[in-house]
Amino acid sequence: MKQGEWRLFLAKLRKLPRKSLHELSGTTHEEKRTFCVPDSIFGKKKAVDFDGFKDSRYSSGNNRPCSMDALFLPRGTSQVLYGIEFKTGDVEAVNLVRKIYDTVICLWEHVESKCDFRWSRTSFVAVVVATEEEISKERRNRFNKQSNEFRVINRPYYFPKKHAGSSRESPLWGLKDLQGVVVRCVHTLSPSEFEQFAIDHKWVQPTQKVPCV
Repeated sequence: MKQGEWRLFLAKLRKLPRKSLHELSGTTHEEKRTFCVPDSIFGKKKAVDFDGFKDSRYSSGNNRPCSMDALFLPRGTSQVLYGIEFKTGDVEAVNLVRKIYDTVICLWEHVESKCDFRWSRTSFVAVVVATEEEISKERRNRFNKQSNEFRVINRPYYFPKKHAGSSRESPLWGLKDLQGVVVRCVHTLSPSEFEQFAIDHKWVQPTQKVPCV
C-alpha cells in the first residue's frame, strides 16, 4: 500500500471508538467479569474496540462476521496493524481462524476497498492472548504430537524451550498456516508473554519493582 493510501486508510480507522486493552480483554460469564490482562499495565493503553465496531456495522444473523477483540494502531510511518484476540477460557482453533480472517475482511469493507490479501500478508499481525493454562496445554499437546511423529521414524525430538513465548515460536492451534497467506504473522502468547511483547514493541512501559527497605 502506498504511503498516501495508508494515511487515508489509517485516518478512517482512527475514527473508530477505542477502549483500554484491559477493558477489551474482559469477558462476562455468569455475571462475573474476568480480564485477561491487568489494568495496572494496560489500563491506559487504548485500542480500537473492533468487536463493538463489528456489532454496530453488521446485523445479527448466521452471515454476521466474527472479529478479533482489539485493533492496535501504529504510530508514525509504520504500516503494521495488530489484531488482538483475548481468550479467558477454552480455545477453539477453528474459531480463531475465522476471527482473524473475518477481521481482515471487515477492515477492507470499512474503507470501501476491494479486499486484497497482499496488503494483510505484509501489514497485519494477529496476536492471540490466552490463559497460562490453555497455552501450556496446547504446547504440551504439540510436543507430544511432534515427539510421537519423530518416534515413528526412530529419531529423538527435543522441545525448543528457549523459543516458547517468543517471536521465534511457531504459532499454536495450527495458526501457522495463516502466515504469509492471510496475515504477516501470528503470535500466540500467555498474559505474561503478552506483557513482554507490549514492552518490546514500546506499547507500555515496564513495571517498576519497589525496592525492599
